[in-house]
Amino acid sequence: MRSREKGGDGTGPNPTDRGKPDTKRHIMVNGAGVPLAVVLTGANRHDSMALTAVVDAV
Repeated sequence: MRSREKGGDGTGPNPTDRGKPDTKRHIMVNGAGVPLAVVLTGANRHDSMALTAVVDAV
C-alpha cells in the first residue's frame, strides 16, 4: 500500500466522497467536553451501530 492511500479494517465507503474509503469518529465526552471514549467505524456505518460500542468503552 502506498503511503497516500487510506485503508484498513476500520474503513468503509464515505457516502459524500463517491465511495472512497474513510472513517467516522464516535466520541463520548463529559459535561466539560473531556473525551471519555472514542470508537472508529467505517464512514458508511450509521451512528446507532456504534452507540453500544462507545458506551461499553466507558
